[in-house]
Amino acid sequence: MLIRGLSVAGLTSILALTLGVVPSNASTSGDFDGDGRDDLAVGVQSEDVGGEQLAGAVQVIYGGRKGLTSRDRIFTRATRGIRGAPGEDGFGSALAVGRFDSDRFDDLAIGVPFDDLPGITNAGSIQVLYGGPNGLSARGDQLLTHGQRGFGGPPRDFDGLGWTLATGKLTGDRHDDLAVATVGGRVDDVDGAGFVELLRGTRRGLVTRGAQRFSQASGGLSEQPETSDGFGWSLATGDVARSGRVDLAIGVRRESVGLVEGAGAVHVLFGTRRGVRGRGSQYLDQGVVYGGGAGVDGEPEPGDFFGAALTIARYDDRPKEDLIVGAPSEDVTEESPSPVADSGLVSFIPGGRNGLRTGPGRTGGLFEPFASGDWTAGANFGYALAAADVGKSRLEDVLIGSPNSDGTGAVAVVYGGGSDADSIQQGEAGVAGSGESGDLFGTALTGGRFDGRGPADLAIGVPGEAVLPAGGIGGARGAPVPIADAGAVAVLPGTGDGVSTTSDRILTQGGAGLAGAPGPGDAFGIALSSAGSGPTFD
Repeated sequence: MLIRGLSVAGLTSILALTLGVVPSNASTSGDFDGDGRDDLAVGVQSEDVGGEQLAGAVQVIYGGRKGLTSRDRIFTRATRGIRGAPGEDGFGSALAVGRFDSDRFDDLAIGVPFDDLPGITNAGSIQVLYGGPNGLSARGDQLLTHGQRGFGGPPRDFDGLGWTLATGKLTGDRHDDLAVATVGGRVDDVDGAGFVELLRGTRRGLVTRGAQRFSQASGGLSEQPETSDGFGWSLATGDVARSGRVDLAIGVRRESVGLVEGAGAVHVLFGTRRGVRGRGSQYLDQGVVYGGGAGVDGEPEPGDFFGAALTIARYDDRPKEDLIVGAPSEDVTEESPSPVADSGLVSFIPGGRNGLRTGPGRTGGLFEPFASGDWTAGANFGYALAAADVGKSRLEDVLIGSPNSDGTGAVAVVYGGGSDADSIQQGEAGVAGSGESGDLFGTALTGGRFDGRGPADLAIGVPGEAVLPAGGIGGARGAPVPIADAGAVAVLPGTGDGVSTTSDRILTQGGAGLAGAPGPGDAFGIALSSAGSGPTFD
């Protein structure tokens, strides 16, 4: 059963399919045990561990012949062999999959942005777990912090290292590298300006030696560091310039555009034979993208947060990948009698030989009427973005999270080429579960071929989901009492006709044979393994 009802506007200029591309069945969730079936890592940001509240956990669920199985493992900083000790860390706030060494198994980088170092609050850290024939293991894990072996200089209070992560071949060799954002980092004595560092993959794994750092003070980048810009709030990797090299897109959520505070912007650093470089980078804000407002809600406005979410997808039939940018606090006015506050806008920016192509007629907006047939105030359409081939076409599809739509959350699947789209909400059109206020359905998104074949399946994080405890807990009348904000993950299979609800599932801790037990405020599903993950809070 397929879900309909999402309109797609502003894309007529990109629907001419002229050049063939290799069909994409690529997924992003990771194959940690190398069996040819994708696995799923789930962030449980606020899991209590050993009496420590808000410590965090990561639950890894392995794929099998029929999809995700009950074979799983929970990692925390209390797990034997894991470096560090649990505290109010937010372990699992961001997750990114890459092959950082020379074996055939995917590895997992974990953002721990609220990690305290001695005398330093919320300095942040990164934990790296390596894959093997039995999946992810604590053996050989890495705990990376600023000031360690010359990495990044001295840590500071509220740096938030590990807020956002992304992977790709960013330094010019054959290993995946890790891009990691420190959104609260100080740049040229400007607090909260933020910066992004590249950690190089090698035959033996990630190394901090020679880590590159980029900020708005770097040569070749437009604009200047400003207080609370949050450079690196979002990250995405891909080839948008037809160079055959991997490019890096960096969102600056609170960037001021002229006198417009919080409008948001994006920098694109292009790949070269020696890796991404600041020289020749491309700067985008809504005025640049839409040619001074000639387009769909194209003027920078206060608090739009253009660039709060990013993904790169092979969305059309041209040989370049395309950049998809979320502005989740955009007040939508096009085709609406009055502005709809914080409805949200997602922009499509096509790749080109010399970089992203901007200006009137070259970009489009992906809109969100959802079930009501109109834009929803406060929906935050574009809060989360991902790309995967979930079926229907041989192109990648754009997955768009709107966690506050109708108060419960929704996800849009815009199929490659923009020819069709589905709108997904719990309890609607056969989708499992029931939409409840504060579920935050669509906070995190990823795709994975969990059964090892066919189109990717869609995994959706629902970190605000209330979950019934295993066995039930008696209430005043003996009825089970749901555990608030325990969290869940919805999984919808991809088919030749697109996403289907025929055999969709809802996964929770302690449910369907999975380990763990739901706890209040755990936020299971706030992050999902992909090539890039974060942020986790607004």
